[in-house]
Amino acid sequence: SRVSGLFLEDMAILSPALMTQGELIQAYRIASSDPRVEAFHAQESRLLLYVIPVNWYLPDLPLHTLEEIRRVGGGHRNPLAESGIYRVLFARPRLPAYRTTGHEIVTKAYGLEPLGIVRVDLPTESLIGWDEAPDHVIWGDIPTPLF
Repeated sequence: SRVSGLFLEDMAILSPALMTQGELIQAYRIASSDPRVEAFHAQESRLLLYVIPVNWYLPDLPLHTLEEIRRVGGGHRNPLAESGIYRVLFARPRLPAYRTTGHEIVTKAYGLEPLGIVRVDLPTESLIGWDEAPDHVIWGDIPTPLF
């Protein structure tokens, strides 16, 4: 109940930052202008997205390169999200064989496979760039909370 979220039929969009549903939709809409995101929609039946302020450091999500982790030194960092620039992590949720929709994409998932990261600027409504997502978090492919 403390995570910002928006649940659609084939997608769950989450953010540990305090965001309105309108901001979550805006981040998704901007990120969707990247042609690689169209490919995700064509190939994936369900998507799990995380919208994270660019200056936050969350090693529980496959957002950070080994170089970044070494530079930051580990731990979690979540300063105020003042810039309006976000990373949108697109992931394939690992789900049971039966059909899941909306909120169930999060509650029934037992892991995720990162697909890519799109950086977006909400105030200017612009796409900043694309980053390859690490295959897993720094400590390997072990289940971590999907929050």
